Amino acid sequence: MLSATSVKDIKTNAKHLLYADWFSHIAILFGCAMCTLGIVFAGSATISLLQKYAHLTDIDFNLLTTFFALLTVFGAIPLSYGVCVYFYNVANGHKADVMDLFYAFGNTNAFRRSFCLFWALLWRFSLIFSIPSYLVQRSMTALYEDDFLYYFYGDFDIGYFLVSVYLFLLIFAAFSFFARYFAAIYLTVSNEYVPVSVCFSTAAFALSCHKGKHSFARLIWSYFILIVVSVLTVGILLILYTVPLMLIACFFNAAKLLESDEIRLYYNALLNDPPDRDSGISQ
Repeated sequence: MLSATSVKDIKTNAKHLLYADWFSHIAILFGCAMCTLGIVFAGSATISLLQKYAHLTDIDFNLLTTFFALLTVFGAIPLSYGVCVYFYNVANGHKADVMDLFYAFGNTNAFRRSFCLFWALLWRFSLIFSIPSYLVQRSMTALYEDDFLYYFYGDFDIGYFLVSVYLFLLIFAAFSFFARYFAAIYLTVSNEYVPVSVCFSTAAFALSCHKGKHSFARLIWSYFILIVVSVLTVGILLILYTVPLMLIACFFNAAKLLESDEIRLYYNALLNDPPDRDSGISQ
């Protein structure tokens, strides 16, 4: 494994890890998407058939819709946790298996922990993306209802293009900031008997110690051109290359971020107990 002291080094290592088993990296993401969509489509088909032949009442319809919505949630969140387990193993040079996708379904603690992690990320996501979401809504209103920047050059809508670029940059900036929580995800996955709150506290402390040396925002922005090109390919490059590459890079960056005696001591102080050898904190 190459050294990793800069964004360039992180990206180089990520490419090596991606090319080592490209098919498996794509397969686990595809499997996660297909399993989730399978639950959604199965639920929709079941409701449609019952509504057609069983003459469901409004109450029955609402109950079935709620049931399948909950089933989707209880399937998608543990599957996403399995994806994190897989890429954690890849970033650390461990033997990664596509069956890691179902890891949380075979481990009661991991299944429960996947929802704790989801909740911890959800409220942070809501805070970070609240302003971009509001600005997206206001921009759409201004563009279409108030004719703001409504200007055509031939058949090209310049106003729509400018607003779209502005919103893309805004959302991308918000995501680059949210990416800082990959360190917390890394710790949560690496030691399943440590409270999720401790993992987030340790990750925040690690980021403050390094003062931008292992900045996730810088790492994400370094992929900006690649993401733009991926979007222009109607998402094909995004699925086949960009997403698995960036996931590996973020988990690898988290591993390097946590290689510090100072961070290990902080981690020990929160736990009041030495970390496990596979805790994600360097000994």
